[in-house]
Amino acid sequence: MWRDDRNRGKWCAMTALLAVGLFWAWAGRTTRAQEKAKPPGRKPPKKIAIEPRVIDPIEVLPKALTVSATADFSDSSLREFVQWLEEKQNQVVLLDARALRDAGISPAEPISDRLDHEPIYLLLSRLRSLGIGWYFEDDVLHLTALAKMDRQVTVPHDLSRLLASGYTSHRLETAIMRTVAPTSWQAVGEGPGTVSFLGDVMFVRQSDWAQYQIVALLKALEKPAERTYVLEPKRHLDFRGRLEGPMSVSFDEVPLADVIAQLGRDSGIDMRLHTKGLEQLRVRSRQPVTLKVRDRKLRTILDAVLLQFHLRWMLRDGVLWITSPGEAEDCFKTAVYDVSDLCRDENEANALTQALKRQTSASFWGSGLGGGLMQFGSNGGGRGFDREDDSEDGALDGPAGGGTIVMVRPGTMVIYAIQPAHDAVLALLRSYRRALLATKPRKTAPAGDPITTVYYRLPETVAKDLERMLPKLVGPAWHPEGAKEKLGEMIRISSEPETLDAPTDDGLLMLPQAVLVIRHRASVHRKIREVIERVLSGDFSGEAAGGFGGGGLGGGGFGGGFFRVQSEAAKAKR
Repeated sequence: MWRDDRNRGKWCAMTALLAVGLFWAWAGRTTRAQEKAKPPGRKPPKKIAIEPRVIDPIEVLPKALTVSATADFSDSSLREFVQWLEEKQNQVVLLDARALRDAGISPAEPISDRLDHEPIYLLLSRLRSLGIGWYFEDDVLHLTALAKMDRQVTVPHDLSRLLASGYTSHRLETAIMRTVAPTSWQAVGEGPGTVSFLGDVMFVRQSDWAQYQIVALLKALEKPAERTYVLEPKRHLDFRGRLEGPMSVSFDEVPLADVIAQLGRDSGIDMRLHTKGLEQLRVRSRQPVTLKVRDRKLRTILDAVLLQFHLRWMLRDGVLWITSPGEAEDCFKTAVYDVSDLCRDENEANALTQALKRQTSASFWGSGLGGGLMQFGSNGGGRGFDREDDSEDGALDGPAGGGTIVMVRPGTMVIYAIQPAHDAVLALLRSYRRALLATKPRKTAPAGDPITTVYYRLPETVAKDLERMLPKLVGPAWHPEGAKEKLGEMIRISSEPETLDAPTDDGLLMLPQAVLVIRHRASVHRKIREVIERVLSGDFSGEAAGGFGGGGLGGGGFGGGFFRVQSEAAKAKR
């Protein structure tokens, strides 16, 4: 009996071992099968936050200045405004009468402004147009002459969260100096601003308003989205949305001031004439406007009205101002862009920066078309910059000459530029993303002549003709004999139109654009670029062929080589 039990135990043990072996064999086959079943190529595209965002000044300014109020100061003086702050808002206000007097500003100066359920700081900021500045210290509001605003304060900024998420102190320092009051730093301008570090804390000596901008910029970098404006009122987002809404107008010899007032009432946007800007162009508020347009965007209608007088508009301090081009071009804005779905490393980030600069107006940017990854020299002392740049002179973007693009880290970009530049960049980024979604990741060919996907942005009429004629113009290389890969795939996708400075009876003249998405070998793309350049400029235009600007594109997208810097060898073959 005992022997039978022992035998039975042996059989149970053998059965268990056999079951374990079969399980591991099955598990191994399952794992291998799953690995084989995984699709080749790169990870699916990263999703970014696309909701429009701002870091509102309410989030960083003293609470006493963010209280909403309603008041009409249309017929009030500066002295009466100060009295209202003291009596109705319980503010302690110190008026620097001597500095104001030296600047030619009297306490009896009319301010002609209003608040309609708006934070007090908006009206304070609008006083800049009168040459009046302000700062807040020890719960006291100081009003003085803008020309005398030389006050500098030192503020510590904790960078620990940003450093833990992949940023570096040097690039944060660079981004701040290039996109926050760029001319006010000792290292890159002529101002007194300085930066120093102690561990994860950055000490900045700057003006009060620059300090507020820095706090807002660091908040935007913590959680970037498609586009986040820095230190912009939330109502600007609402205004931008309303500008895209349809409207019909019929003006027949209507005074400019009345036209702007009607557009403001109908759209719900606070529109005002900027007196100083109109005076620069000698434009009177009573000059007549004639325009008839149906079902067009308010932005288009507004541009058509202003083009008659060579005027521009800008959003500043909660108001859409009608002003001169000079005033509008001085209204620089800082915004953070999440481009982590378009670039994954520094090479791709540099190539994306180059593409954005080359495919938007050159007037938006400072000198140099090279990459936007900028950092301080290895000494960390803030005395010089190093950056990857393929421009001829290697010059940095000059703040006085235009906007700046800074890639704080691959995937996070900060732009300091005027509003049209921001709009052009966002339209181009959205065009890139639409093109990427229309294609699938591909396996690349051997390194000698890789297969890449390139996106060529062209006028729509040119793109339509080339879609039909490119294979013939490129020649036999378009369909190479014995090719195992499917080559020569071509897709045409509509892109954002370009606005021409030529008003018509129906509004602005829009030039439709399209993107040709072409998959082929790198050697064929060189031939395609040559053909496109010759189609666009001809062989005998009298100008040297300048380069199409698409050389950095290719690879199939979503951080997998969509933006790539050309090698020197590839440039030489061209």
